[in-house]
Amino acid sequence: MATFAIMAKPLSNLLVAATLAVIAVGSGLLDFFLPAMGDDLEFWNHLGLDGYVRPDRSTVSFILAHLTGCNGRLFDFMGPIVVNLLPDAAAATLMGAMAALFFYSVLLAGRLPLSGNHTALSMTVITATLAAMPWWDSMFLRVCQFNYLWATTFCMLFFGLFFATPKKGTDSTGRKLMLAAVGFFASASHEQTAVAMCATFMLWLLHNRNYKSLDSRQKLMLGALAAGALLPLCAPAIWLRASGSHVSQPIGLLLTTTYPLLGVLLVLMATLALIPRTRNYLFRQMANGGWTPVAAALIAAGIGVLSGIPGRTGMLSEALAIIVLARMAVDSGIRIRRSTAAAISAATFMAVAAHFSAAVADQRRHGREYDDVVELYRSSADGIVFYDFAGRYDVSPLTLNRVKGVADADDYWNLQAIAKAYGAPGRLPVVLPAAFSDKLHALTDSVTDGHTTVYTFKPDNVVVTLDDVVLQNYPGPAPRAVSHTRMADGREIWVATPRVRDPGDYSLPVKSRL
Repeated sequence: MATFAIMAKPLSNLLVAATLAVIAVGSGLLDFFLPAMGDDLEFWNHLGLDGYVRPDRSTVSFILAHLTGCNGRLFDFMGPIVVNLLPDAAAATLMGAMAALFFYSVLLAGRLPLSGNHTALSMTVITATLAAMPWWDSMFLRVCQFNYLWATTFCMLFFGLFFATPKKGTDSTGRKLMLAAVGFFASASHEQTAVAMCATFMLWLLHNRNYKSLDSRQKLMLGALAAGALLPLCAPAIWLRASGSHVSQPIGLLLTTTYPLLGVLLVLMATLALIPRTRNYLFRQMANGGWTPVAAALIAAGIGVLSGIPGRTGMLSEALAIIVLARMAVDSGIRIRRSTAAAISAATFMAVAAHFSAAVADQRRHGREYDDVVELYRSSADGIVFYDFAGRYDVSPLTLNRVKGVADADDYWNLQAIAKAYGAPGRLPVVLPAAFSDKLHALTDSVTDGHTTVYTFKPDNVVVTLDDVVLQNYPGPAPRAVSHTRMADGREIWVATPRVRDPGDYSLPVKSRL
């Protein structure tokens, strides 16, 4: 019976290319159907909303405000400028292409190039990456993709290209510029990547002890990496943010939810090191710079833990863990049947296609609801909107929490961004069930539908919530988001809705009814 190594080619690598195309198209459609919200809407508002059609004085003020008041991450201030100047379809195409490039960069860094013959393993790595990345942590936002998806992409490209054996005749000016851009973007995109990448390759240089042995391509990439790090690390705002950061979640919970794959890798490495028969295999894997992704993952994880932010801060570490595991699989010599490899390839392709089919369908529905609510809010005299919309968890689990619609009552930042862009900063949107539209004019006490309750008085033992910090300290057994507003006739009302538990809200119970 014929058996094949895990690298064997059960199907044409056209399947890998087709999968990357599905990712590009699906990610582009997700972006196209997602309305501007949160930071995306805030930045668009700063630039001038629909009136921003060419770079002007607002562009300069936006960049300066970013460097002095937010951070020095290159794509965090250049990304919004570029996508808001592009037509919607072109901007969505760019976002989709970068999402596909991220997955390709993981394959490249994991030594699974598109031209290779490891279709089954490549498809497994793509699917594992899709399943493991922290999409739930606001990664539907363009800004979060700029800061984490794009930054991680260029780090993966750096690892894939730096240690690659150069081919003859590829030392062109265009290629040099491309390599320099990869190095610069890898560290300029985020302070976490700047420190992790620069520290790792400083250690590599110290370990290598022969800088002169590097070829011109490697020297160019290292120089660009060091130059790019100056942008985020020299921005005044980043040091102010760093001074105020603290670990806000239990360390154990933060590690297990944000760095699970890194934990798996470390346990596997420790196990291999303890077994005499596999110790040499591990040492071979770590030789010739093989340890650098592990070092970068650990440094990035340390920074992420110190920031106290779960989810997206683990993207670089998790991607690096995946490429190390992929490299181990490539060199393991594991052999599988042709039929098994074909089944794996087919199943993983269908899983990727199913994810994007479900996510795009749900995002299109959520996007329409969001647009409806914004239009009703803009025409409302008091900011109150009567509308029935799908809840955050009334979506298919196949979406991996990559979709977003009407803001929940506890999404203060989203609600504030809507008010700034479409209404007044002091008049936040309040979305009530449609059935309440004919009940408030004669309301004297309270009314409820079993989920949302509207009071004409401030309920006892409640806190009018403004952000997640207040919500996490709410004293009741079933935390409620309580908003206070004034109707057009001048009467005050308090609206209580169950706290919607986001994946990062570890200490709160799941959404429950009043």
